[in-house]
Amino acid sequence: MSVPPHESPEPGNPRLGGSGPGSPQPGSGHPGPFAPGPSAPGPPLGMPGRNARRLPSTPVTYALIGACVVVWLLQLLTGDWIPRMFGFAAYWAAPEPYTALTTAFIHGGSMHIMFNMIGLYFFGTFLERYVGSGWFALLYLFSALGGSLAVFFLALADGSPQALVTVHIGASGALFGLVGFVATPTRRLDRNLTGVLGFVAINAVLIWLVPNISWQAHLGGFLTGFVFGCVYFFTPQRLRALGLLILTVVVAAVGFAALVLVPVTV
Repeated sequence: MSVPPHESPEPGNPRLGGSGPGSPQPGSGHPGPFAPGPSAPGPPLGMPGRNARRLPSTPVTYALIGACVVVWLLQLLTGDWIPRMFGFAAYWAAPEPYTALTTAFIHGGSMHIMFNMIGLYFFGTFLERYVGSGWFALLYLFSALGGSLAVFFLALADGSPQALVTVHIGASGALFGLVGFVATPTRRLDRNLTGVLGFVAINAVLIWLVPNISWQAHLGGFLTGFVFGCVYFFTPQRLRALGLLILTVVVAAVGFAALVLVPVTV
């Protein structure tokens, strides 16, 4: 979900961008980074020392929220420099392909970041506990890239100068990737599907009624997360990790190649 700026969009102005379990490493005795979190609390395996720190069970979610907040505070100090340098626009994709990911950490206003971080907290903590921190981080970045690729190709299809040079910012592509994953048609994921569909419906109405919301990033992120979820749930468990890694590598390689090699002229 995102909130539009006070002014109507113009070319160059930021356009708000909205939202298998691994196996233990041999011989280590500890789960790898892509191992899933526990589905339910189990009996304690030992008592921590008096000075032991309690780490959050969803560290990636909190790290992402913290990064977005830090970037937002820097934006307050630097004005529009960060959106101009690290926001994503189709026209600047070739010389600055990294903006396809950095744009997910930039927001266009206090309400924009607030709504996106609330969504990230609820969907992020739920999913990170289910799939594990490694897969969750991969899903989030994969969805952010998917949102930017949708912006890129739909801008090319539009062909207008405004579509090509408009800067898209926000975590909504990545956030809607989480929503797309949760919307995967499976009974193995214990979630309130009615609430998820209601969240999608509300955002669809807002996109229809409110100008300046990057529906392209929402759509691309959702579809990317949905595909990631289908591979996760419908691939045999022994092939799940391989399938997800192949999906990510292929999409990232083809996507970044397109950003760099496809000519964009205004």
